[in-house]
Formats: sequence, C-alpha cells, structure tokens
Amino acid sequence: MKNRITARVSIFVLILGAFNFVNTEQSIAANVSATGTNPSACDQVVGSALGVSAQRLANGDCVVKFTDTSASNTWTVPANITSATFLIIGGGGAGGARSGAGGGAGGYISGTQSLTPGNNLGVTVGAGAIGLDRNTHASNGSNTIVTGLSGGTITALGGGGGGGASNSGISRSGNNGGSGGGSGQLESGNANSTVGLATVAGRGNNGGGAPAAGANWPAGGGGGAGSAGATPVNDSKGGNGGAGTANAITGTNTCYATGGGGGLNVGFTGGDAGTCPTFASNVNGGAGTSGSLTPATPVANTGAGGGGSGWNGAADTLGGSGASGVVIISYTPYLTPPTFSVFQLAGGATIAAYRTAIAITATVNIASKITFRVNGKVLPGCKNKTAAVSGSDYTATCVWRPSNRGSVALTALAAPTGAGISSSTAPQLNIRVGNRTASR
Repeated sequence: MKNRITARVSIFVLILGAFNFVNTEQSIAANVSATGTNPSACDQVVGSALGVSAQRLANGDCVVKFTDTSASNTWTVPANITSATFLIIGGGGAGGARSGAGGGAGGYISGTQSLTPGNNLGVTVGAGAIGLDRNTHASNGSNTIVTGLSGGTITALGGGGGGGASNSGISRSGNNGGSGGGSGQLESGNANSTVGLATVAGRGNNGGGAPAAGANWPAGGGGGAGSAGATPVNDSKGGNGGAGTANAITGTNTCYATGGGGGLNVGFTGGDAGTCPTFASNVNGGAGTSGSLTPATPVANTGAGGGGSGWNGAADTLGGSGASGVVIISYTPYLTPPTFSVFQLAGGATIAAYRTAIAITATVNIASKITFRVNGKVLPGCKNKTAAVSGSDYTATCVWRPSNRGSVALTALAAPTGAGISSSTAPQLNIRVGNRTASR
C-alpha cells in the first residue's frame, strides 16, 4: 500500500513539474537591442520582439515603438524610470463603398504618464479596418490599448467606418469611433446625417455629411484628430478628410490620425485625404476615388482613415482600408556616471622622479574623454584624451614629467561621449616626487 501511495505522489510531482516547466517557457521575456549612438542604454525588455523597435535619439532619449497588431504584448518599465511620454493611436476606420464616405481616423492620445520601474505594461495595437463591398457596412478600426498604468487603462478608439450605398438596407451613416466616418448617400440621393461625437480622450472629430440629392453621390470625408471631415461643397468632388495631428516623438515629425476622403461617381474627383497643416510631408490618409478606382491604403501605423470608393455605373470597388495604429513611448534613460577601475602610475608606483617621464593610466567602463590634472591643473597634452576600447572597458594614457618635487595630487575627469551621462572624477592619487636617479 505504501508503495502505491509513493508511486502516485511521484506521478503527481512529475505532472506538476511539467506544468510549471511549460508556464516558465511561456513567461520568458524577449530583449530588443536599440539602434543609434551609444544605444545600449535604450535596450528594452518586452513580451515579444515582433513589431517592436528601440532607438536612442541624438538628444539621448530612448524611443520604443510597438507596431504589431496580431497579438498583445508587454513592456517592462526600465530600472529608475518613473515617467515617460506616450503616443497612442487607434486603428483607422475603413472607407465606404459605391460613392462611399471616408473612414474616420483612429483616436489620438499623447501625454506623460507616471511609471513604476520593473512593472509590466500591456500593449495592444489596433489594426486598421479592411475595406469591404457596398453590401457590408464599413468596419471600424480596432482599439489601441495600454494597461497597467497607475492611472488606469488608456484606450485610443478605432476610427469609425464610412457610410456608403447598399442593396441590403444597411445604414449609409458613418460609424461612431475614434473619429467619425463620413456619411454616404441613399441611392435615392437623400443625405444621411453626420455622425455626432463628443470630443473626449481617445476620440477625434465628426465625419462630414453628404449633400441632399447629389446627382453624382459625393460622400463626406472621415473625421481626423485635428478637425472634422468635410461635407462636399459641390456635386463634383467628395468631401475632404479631417486634419490629423503632427508629432515628433520619434525624433522625426510625423502626421498621425488623418481622415479619409469621400468617393463619388465616375468622371469626377474623390475627396482629398486629411493632412497635417503647417507640416510639409503631411499626407498619409486614404484619398477618396471616383469610378472604379480602388482607394490606396494609407501609411501604416498612423491610424489614418481609409478613402471612400467610387462607382462607374456598373461595377463597384471595395472601400479603402484604414491604417493600423501604433504605441510609441519616449523617456530619458537613467545613466550612471563612468566608473574608474584603474587610475595609477605605470606599474602601480606611488613615487615618481623629477622631470622623468612616467605614464598615468585611467580605465573607465563607458566611452569617455579623459582629462588628467596635477594639483588641480590640466597636464599639457592630456586634456580630453579619447579613451580607446580595451575589451569591455575604455583606457586613456597620459605621459607625465613631474616639474615639482614633493607631494602632488593626481586626478582625472571622465566625460562620457554619449548624451545624457554625467562626468565623474577618479579618486585622488597622492604621489611623492623625488630626485632623478640618474643624470641627463
């Protein structure tokens, strides 16, 4: 009986051990190496490296960017980091089909958040909605979500899908979302109402309406983060998409969350994609089209709305797809000053000879320029000497010819070449300078 109990316990332990092993494998984090100048200070720990990039900017800040929409991810807050700036953009809505309206942009959220070092934040990037035919109401983009913050979960809503014509009685109004999708028209030419949206965190602006009884069915533009989508001003052009918002969090000014333009019949002009005013490279949304032209897909990871498609009197095209969203995090890394592992005379000597050359060596753990001093004065030829790579350390050498006898104090200052790192001073080295041991 005792042997049976022992056997059962052993089997249970084996099963439990296997269970723990599997879970340990699933929880292993991924490391992302940063690019840029002296980038290691910006290396990241995430749940999965798929769609994650990290960079050290010229000003020394770290930027980590999440773009993958296939699965949720995690970001481990680096040691000593207590705040960061976030840019969170929802996925763009799809444009409508058959003289369809422009899709609304994903919600735009930017601001500084308090952080707890070592915490894991959840990151879910919203996908842009896929453009569909006129018998399927254009879809909203997916939400972009960041969880685990001390202030709670932050959600940037996916943009609303644009309205369009339909054979199945589906509403021609645009959808509610991060920004409103524009309104399309009934086949009888009656206008649909503009989607109304409150301006709250994670949402943008309204989509444009469609004019009543438009013979060419011009549709409204999708709303953007910066402004509402436009209602067509005449019967020959679709409404323009709403303006987006420019942001330079990555070090490069980029236009985000623009609305898609509205479509209309063949022979006329689709609405323009939304832009970011005062920003030169300002177009990233989906323009509306006329006839059987298919709207171009907007720039990925900008949250732009898709363009509405046109109609040529016989064949329909699919509405334009919205752009995927993004999560971008920027912070100033905590960098410890250089540490001196070596600061000594050649051979570790504590006595030097008057006017006799002897080498002073300084070794630090960070790329630096080193300045050597005697009694507080810089040694000639020994200012800002670049420390050469020596294994994993950096070493500089200064040749010293003592010009005074007696007790002197040697010091060295290491100034890191990387941005944002403080300088440090080596422990003072007290040396006795005696007479030369030999004549010239």
